[in-house]
Amino acid sequence: TALLEPWFTEGRVLGEKHEQMFDILMDAYLQLGQQRKREGLLARMMASGNRALRSTALQRRATMLSDQGQLDEAWRLFLEAQRENPDDPAIGLLEVTLLVSRGDTQQASERARFWALRMERARRNHLRAGKRRPYWRGQTRAVQKCADPGGGAEGLAQRRRVNDAERRAPCLNQRNRDRPARVAAREGRG
Repeated sequence: TALLEPWFTEGRVLGEKHEQMFDILMDAYLQLGQQRKREGLLARMMASGNRALRSTALQRRATMLSDQGQLDEAWRLFLEAQRENPDDPAIGLLEVTLLVSRGDTQQASERARFWALRMERARRNHLRAGKRRPYWRGQTRAVQKCADPGGGAEGLAQRRRVNDAERRAPCLNQRNRDRPARVAAREGRG
């Protein structure tokens, strides 16, 4: 955190290039249990003058609210984030995840197919323009898995249920990094 925190001090001008640093710092605060710092940083970024950074912060807040079961408020923030930065590839993955959380796997599959096509088109345009590989490759793969007619959204719903169960187990709350305990929990031995 010592390397990233100076980038986010009060009065500093922030832009799109700070999005990934923001995400990394938010993850670090989560891992370190520094909830107050995490909430403060999130509030500052949600009030940011940069639309892309504000959208990223709104997406983060929507994810947090979804994890807490506040799906209506999460959806409202998702829509606000989408208005701020509609071309952000992470928007697609968040939309699909929220739809699955709400139990609407059919619409989640349809939207996943839409987002997979849109991301593929954006990737081709990006490469055609001579730019290096886009950083959003991970989101594209995740959305494509959800769009898979072989039960992608149902699979995402199942993973979500497993993750919810793991989140409720205190020993598994460290972003599911404890693989043996996670496997045991899934097999009913935990």
